[in-house]
Amino acid sequence: MDQNKYRYSITKIRDFPENPILMDLLQVAVPLWVDKFWNQPFEELVAQGQKNVAWLSENGDSLMLPGRREGDTAKSFNAVAENLAILSFCPGGVDVFGLHFETKEDHCAEISATVTET
Repeated sequence: MDQNKYRYSITKIRDFPENPILMDLLQVAVPLWVDKFWNQPFEELVAQGQKNVAWLSENGDSLMLPGRREGDTAKSFNAVAENLAILSFCPGGVDVFGLHFETKEDHCAEISATVTET
């Protein structure tokens, strides 16, 4: 992960009836998906997000309950984590489960370098 390329933040925004294991896992998984998605075209992210929504609409209950097939729970978790990573690129990020996920491109160094040179 190139730390100079972007800033990523996770903030606990309020008390929330929480599932501590899910929240802890998302705080690890979402930044990993952000890193994977960083250079992908917007259209690919939208397509992946739509696939995830379709999966979750049919199988999302397997996130909290045992899945019908082996691997359903993991696939549902990854669909949620991927979509949170995609949504974290939106201005203002995304609030969910009492957490705030946000990825910002850090242009500050480029802007100040440009101002200094002109």
